[in-house]
Amino acid sequence: NRKVAPLRMSQEVVGKVDCQNEELSSKFQMECTKDTALDLTLDPTAFDVSQISFDEAEGKTVFLHDDDYQSVLRDLEANLWLNSNTYRVVISMLTYNANLDLLTMTNVHFMFARSGHVWKEITNRTFKLLQYDSFEVYLWDILFYLHITLLLVNEVRDILSELRARRWHVKKAFKHYIGFWNTVDWVSILMAYIMLIVWLMRYTKVAQLQDTLIGLPGTIATCSSATNQVTCETEIYQSFYQDAEQAGSWIKDSNLLGAFYPIIIMLRLFKAFQAQPRL
Repeated sequence: NRKVAPLRMSQEVVGKVDCQNEELSSKFQMECTKDTALDLTLDPTAFDVSQISFDEAEGKTVFLHDDDYQSVLRDLEANLWLNSNTYRVVISMLTYNANLDLLTMTNVHFMFARSGHVWKEITNRTFKLLQYDSFEVYLWDILFYLHITLLLVNEVRDILSELRARRWHVKKAFKHYIGFWNTVDWVSILMAYIMLIVWLMRYTKVAQLQDTLIGLPGTIATCSSATNQVTCETEIYQSFYQDAEQAGSWIKDSNLLGAFYPIIIMLRLFKAFQAQPRL
């Protein structure tokens, strides 16, 4: 594996609210904060940490390069980068595996509970950059959606047949046509095309991410002539990390839909029993 970008360190701060006893809290110069999205009473699970969105605080993101990270950390400590309003700190790293063509974003989370305890959790999100590496992958997708399209055509034909049989009386035709198994067919059709839309978004985001990664060294080199080289590099790296997070989000949605779809396929399998009266 090779690290393809500097480490990113960002934090999420908790919002302030009015205290119940303003007179006493102001006397001791204390502030009250909102409840956090994560319940930090107990150790949060990796699933909870990865699923709850991270609201990155503006102006609190820094990048740690191999040659200057120690001085950057000392400056952050001197300037109280970590304070009482800090709710979660995330250190992110992007690595690439050439053998498997996998880009992995590793996030190390530090979550600060009101009790003073610091919970720690590591989450990963990995995705393959070259999503169609052979014709067979294209073939399976094409065959699947040809089947779904054929199913759609058959359902439309059934609807037209019902309308003609009921002399185009929509209410009567709909009442006779609708049923549990036809509903299963339509759910499978709609879910399949929703999966297609999400997959196309996933494919586009990952392809854009690969193009950005390929051109990253050249883009960073252009910052040498910029007025503020550090700001220029920070903006480029921040955009790269955000593209990786967006691609990862679409991959997560695509995987969740793909995990749910076999249940619908099983229901359609049971529909075959309807044709056999003895079953």
